[in-house]
Amino acid sequence: MASPLIGIGAVNALLFAAYSKLKQIQNPFNDELKIWQIGLAGAGAGNYVFFFQSQAHAKSQSLPTFINTFPTVCRSSQFSLGLTG
Repeated sequence: MASPLIGIGAVNALLFAAYSKLKQIQNPFNDELKIWQIGLAGAGAGNYVFFFQSQAHAKSQSLPTFINTFPTVCRSSQFSLGLTG
């Protein structure tokens, strides 16, 4: 299991990369952005990180459950198919 400090660093790097990319998409010539454009880039980056974190969290929660229940499912499937023994 990775250290939480490494995970936090990765999330922050993802947040700032998404934020800068969204600012660049809105203004490719590096002019000064309006306040609503900065807010839009921040909101987009926050949504991107939220989606990434929710997917990673879902996988970290579902994988142990799958590993613990898979042998039971296989045994019940073999039993229902008559492949026991």
